[in-house]
Amino acid sequence: MAELVQNRDRPDPATFLGSGRAEELAGLVAEHGAGLVIADGDLTPDQARNLQDRVRCRWWTGPC
Repeated sequence: MAELVQNRDRPDPATFLGSGRAEELAGLVAEHGAGLVIADGDLTPDQARNLQDRVRCRWWTGPC
């Protein structure tokens, strides 16, 4: 298990996290063999799709 924290004034419109942090997350998922990412926030359908395409695993979003 790993944790990735992103502090932003507002979510990135394309990926919620920003492109650099999304790539970092993809590396963590690959390193740990993760099958699920949990996001403590509400992603738009486009953000969820863009992240899923980059990270290649399932997502759960919403307040934790």
